[in-house]
Amino acid sequence: MKLKIDEEKVVEMNSLTNMSMLTVRTLCVFSRYGENHIVSKYNIKDYVWQRPVTDNNLTHTIHKCRNVLRESKTEFDVVNIRGFGYCLMNINFVGGNIG
Repeated sequence: MKLKIDEEKVVEMNSLTNMSMLTVRTLCVFSRYGENHIVSKYNIKDYVWQRPVTDNNLTHTIHKCRNVLRESKTEFDVVNIRGFGYCLMNINFVGGNIG
């Protein structure tokens, strides 16, 4: 599976065997918004579950996404932006603009 971040960046995902459909859908949300764009909790929940769920469901799925990104040895991580949501960021890039 390839996760397209923007026109120039494509991340190869190798650990598909352990990914749930919720994890795949969550990674798709970040792919749609792109790198360094904050995605609100509401937008993630709306796209992934399409019904009201608790924040614990979201936190658990974000944790799984982080594990998949680490196991695939990508340069990306999902970062919590307190009070706003989550952001897919390049962990090798320091000091970039988030928006």
